[in-house]
Amino acid sequence: MYKILLTLTFLDFLDSAINFDTPVILDGTLNSNVERKCPDGWASFQRQKGLYCIKVFYPPPYWYTQPQAQAMCNEMGARLTGIETPAERNYIERSAVTIMRNLSLTETRIWIGGVRNVNCFKPNPVQKCSDVRYAFSWSDGNVVGNDQIIFDAGQPENQANGQQCLQMSVSLFPTTSDVVTLYGRISLLDDISCDVNQEGWHQIRYALYACGKRAPIVSYDTY
Repeated sequence: MYKILLTLTFLDFLDSAINFDTPVILDGTLNSNVERKCPDGWASFQRQKGLYCIKVFYPPPYWYTQPQAQAMCNEMGARLTGIETPAERNYIERSAVTIMRNLSLTETRIWIGGVRNVNCFKPNPVQKCSDVRYAFSWSDGNVVGNDQIIFDAGQPENQANGQQCLQMSVSLFPTTSDVVTLYGRISLLDDISCDVNQEGWHQIRYALYACGKRAPIVSYDTY
């Protein structure tokens, strides 16, 4: 066996052009072991589809809409991340708490990659929409399953038939009744308008965003 190291540019091309979840033939040899690694500063998680990278960011400006946050992730070759495991949820929560303490915040919201199923828009949603794991889905193209779609009490509500995106609520004081009522418990979800802005939003000054991407290829072994 010998190892071939390829430039990142060529590896990125291969990653987009070939499905490395199954063996492929390159130059007459069988690709047997693709090595992937998350960039520095990104957390690594083993998903059912392979190694995945997540990182939480905050603006300036203080608040992005969901399309703006998605565009920022896209610039890094990522998308707003969904959540496949409790470990991913806990990492996003811990990252948000660190940012909040650095900015002297007590609560915030985080844009994540989740959207309402088009069949569940009011006024006439299909009956299955009463199950939130049918009504919503992850939009990062990588999550398997909807087990981590867990809403705060009273959510989702789809006010004015306009709350088609998802945010995660994070508070440093989740056991205080008024904070729980207003901001939601730590790392639970809320449906929200994709274009919501900061003005008048419960005095929350920042909306963070969590990006995710499949770990880039750094090398592969061939026979």
